[in-house]
Amino acid sequence: MTKGKMTIRKKILITFVLLIVIPVIVLSGLNIAGILLLSRDNADVSSEALRVEELDNLQQMANDTTLSIKEEFERVSDEATVLADYSSDLFNGKISAEPRDYYYWDKTVYTDPIPGLYNDPNYGIEVSFDVSCYYIPPSSMNASYDDLDATAETVLDISSNIDSAFKMLHEANPNYIWFSAGFQAGGLYKNYPYNNLDFFYYPDPGEEAYDPRDRPWYQDAIGEDNVVFTSPYLDPTSGLMISVARELRYDNGSLIGAVSMDLTIDTVRQTITNMDISDDGYAFLIDSEGKTIAHPNIPDPIPDDYEAEDIVDMVFDTGDSSSKNDFQTTIDLMKGGDFGQATFMKNDGQDKWYIVYAPIEITGYSVGIVVPESDIVGPANAVQAQINRISLGETFIFVAVLVAIIILVVIFASIISRRIVEPIKQMTQMVEYITAGDLSREMKTEAESYSKEISILHSAFQNLVTTLRFGNTDYYRGDLERAHTNYTRALELFKTTNNKRGQGICYNNLGNIYRSWGDYKKAEENYRKAISIGEEMDDKLGLASRYNNLGLLFLEKEELSQAKDNLEKALALDEEIDNHEGIATRLENLGLYYSRIGKKAKAKEYYEKAIKLSKKHDLKRELAHAYLNQGIFFIESGDYSKAKQSLEDALEIAKKYDDIRLVANCYEQLAIVYTELNEKSKAHKAKSKAAEIQQSMVNKKEVLFVFDYSGSMRGSKMKAAIQGALEIIKTQINPQDEVSIVIFNEMSKVILPLTIARNSYELFERTLRRLRTPQYRTAFYDALGDAITELNQRTGNQHKWVIALTDGLDNASNEFTIDKVPSGGLFRKSSKISLHRFLHNTMLNANLIIVAVGDELQAVEFDLKKLCDETPRGKYIGISSRMDASKAIREAFHEVKDLMAQVDIEGFDIDEY
Repeated sequence: MTKGKMTIRKKILITFVLLIVIPVIVLSGLNIAGILLLSRDNADVSSEALRVEELDNLQQMANDTTLSIKEEFERVSDEATVLADYSSDLFNGKISAEPRDYYYWDKTVYTDPIPGLYNDPNYGIEVSFDVSCYYIPPSSMNASYDDLDATAETVLDISSNIDSAFKMLHEANPNYIWFSAGFQAGGLYKNYPYNNLDFFYYPDPGEEAYDPRDRPWYQDAIGEDNVVFTSPYLDPTSGLMISVARELRYDNGSLIGAVSMDLTIDTVRQTITNMDISDDGYAFLIDSEGKTIAHPNIPDPIPDDYEAEDIVDMVFDTGDSSSKNDFQTTIDLMKGGDFGQATFMKNDGQDKWYIVYAPIEITGYSVGIVVPESDIVGPANAVQAQINRISLGETFIFVAVLVAIIILVVIFASIISRRIVEPIKQMTQMVEYITAGDLSREMKTEAESYSKEISILHSAFQNLVTTLRFGNTDYYRGDLERAHTNYTRALELFKTTNNKRGQGICYNNLGNIYRSWGDYKKAEENYRKAISIGEEMDDKLGLASRYNNLGLLFLEKEELSQAKDNLEKALALDEEIDNHEGIATRLENLGLYYSRIGKKAKAKEYYEKAIKLSKKHDLKRELAHAYLNQGIFFIESGDYSKAKQSLEDALEIAKKYDDIRLVANCYEQLAIVYTELNEKSKAHKAKSKAAEIQQSMVNKKEVLFVFDYSGSMRGSKMKAAIQGALEIIKTQINPQDEVSIVIFNEMSKVILPLTIARNSYELFERTLRRLRTPQYRTAFYDALGDAITELNQRTGNQHKWVIALTDGLDNASNEFTIDKVPSGGLFRKSSKISLHRFLHNTMLNANLIIVAVGDELQAVEFDLKKLCDETPRGKYIGISSRMDASKAIREAFHEVKDLMAQVDIEGFDIDEY
């Protein structure tokens, strides 16, 4: 073979193999050594990830357990409410019922036996579930149990029918042990089931006889407009119990008394103590005072003399004061209704323990899970050892793979060299598509896979397609400034590549933009350049459009003869090539011309021809314009009824297209018609809609992203939020818009003030990508307040947006709040600023969108929705804990993107021909 005769492909192949194989051999030795170091680092990272995952699992376990218990107590609360409502209705005469027999607690006063009285093994005493018994404190007793005054008789007559409710509730739920009703009148008391209450009447020495009005369950219920739960107490026969009480009142507000249901909570205690935590971990349950309700060390059965201990004393051994103060701080948060995680030390500071906790809000109780660090890091240490073993094996595999790679490189190099010429063919084909006006095609290969020179050309063509697409889209959305920029750039590229057809398209569209701006001189210059190129190429379809646009320009300039000549040229060209869309458009434009010169009959004829042709060939956009122009014709003729029908038909069709100006024109003309027809409300609405659209075409946006950066946002949630924000920035943020980023955990922080988007897109992405390690608690309301404050400091008519995401209840805000906070909120202070009031007082016309992740936010969902609804296009997007959070977050941000893309005219999709 003669030297110098090697083909380009062979040269590429040899060079490629040398450049790939030699560096691979050199670097492989370094990589083998690096694998061992990297495996160690990865093991550490994996260990930490497992620790975080284990704690999150424990937190979820606590949350799920509290939710299950809360649902049970909510049912109890509902039943207590039903009992109280039924009892109140009896006393208020809303239920008509004949009095039943009632019985004193001392059966010895009766000759006949008490109905249904028997010795119940579960209670360990004689009881009757057929009737209740009544009791009168000695201080209120007359001569005997049956020496009753009129008030007492009335109370006993009315309350006798409560027995049926007692019986029904007991049969429905065996956990209900005792039912009681105490009355303000004389301390009269009823107890179900019937039993001997001699220990009430004859108390131990030094104690006073029982009076329900002095009991905690009665006193706690009075003055409360809801059900109250007492601290647990020990019942000798039924174990640990609680009382659930609610007051009774007459319709005039005066006090009747209170009803109470005593139920065993052994099932709840078993739920807690049977939780499968870890080798040495366990769960516990405390009341609102920090007293222990459930704990593995509480004996079962509970002894008669048992008194609930403080949980701190249950957790720490005698003499061990390692970090009681830290643990007590956590317990104080639990008593206040907080969620969270913490650490503490035991055994004189030698052992580290973790605690996760969650409240049972309706009762004031709280569930805690404590686990030693050894249980948490044990699986992580096992994973670390496994990673080290795997890494050693991978090192040997790497050597074998390296040899295979060298062989494959030679094979792939041959394939790649063959593909070098493919992009040239692909770009040539792309030019033909663009020239033919087809912008739907895609360059299938990424520019980065080509050589530098080919990559530049590839990128230029890809940018051209993108530019033309944006140009068309922006033109019909009313953003003429951006469309002008895009078409100008495209024109320069077409000049560089000497693409005449592309130049003609750009000149024509630039002429449309200048005509919209009222720069008739530049518009005519661009139209004539476009026509000159079209005549040179004998492009009849393009020439028809350009003569039409030039004719409309002369029509606007009142140069009517030239307008007619150009419009008729356009019509003739369309008829020659049988272009139905073009013919319909030229007919209606000629109708405009004849209307302008006063030939009404001729104008009407052309409009009717355009409508008929558009209907025949299903030309929706042309039909909308024909109806619009016909409507304007009827207005000028004074026939407002016909004008109304034509314009409403035009608007209905126009809603299906994304053309802001066409809809605006329809509304402007309808406002005139409605005014003339004395339909004032419709006229006002039409004017408002037209004004809104006009404003949307010129106003820029100020967008503030408010992101939860607390510990619950770790991992895929944070990534999904960042990706969603970047998608919005990419698709909805224009160069003249401004963007700000606010994050919050323990406190709110503005990490990027409002910054003009032009030349700042990379800055936005870098700022968001740095959000990698969310931690701590949640100051959501402060962050919203800071965002609203920043927007409030800005002046102008910009569209203002606050896009916020939170993954938990606010538990750390110091400055702002909402009007209604969760029932367990400890941190609400009167000095805080209400976000509702703040938004109202500032009169800020901002759009607030809140993406709320997790079921716990349902506690404040009403207030957050209300806050969003107070803004023009506000929206609350709730994400359930049962959903895939990261996927749901991405979908939520996609919904936000669509919302921002809409023009605020009741969701119409609009287009203009």
